[in-house]
Amino acid sequence: MVGALFSVGNGYYESRMWFPSRAFDNTMYTVLSNHVGSTGGWATCGSSAVWDPTGRLVTEAGPDGRQLLVADLDPDCLRRARIAHSMLDDLRDPALEPRERITLSPIPSRG
Repeated sequence: MVGALFSVGNGYYESRMWFPSRAFDNTMYTVLSNHVGSTGGWATCGSSAVWDPTGRLVTEAGPDGRQLLVADLDPDCLRRARIAHSMLDDLRDPALEPRERITLSPIPSRG
């Protein structure tokens, strides 16, 4: 879930590339809550949205005016996506239980 400020111009295009891609890369729902109108000197593109774990658009707001989006985040869709697209299997329990926290050791310096 990201609260963002994508602006008029390339903002809409960028958000429509990045968010579905991250949803698919991580096989998870992604949610964009974007500003509408002008704020802080920026003209924003609005269009908050939700994508499913395969990168498909679930729902989208318009480019201006406040809107409340409601989306069903279906756990079966999540399960099916994770079975079909197994790029994260090495990080995930096959039963889709929450994974344990992974602690990475620092890389030793060369020199």
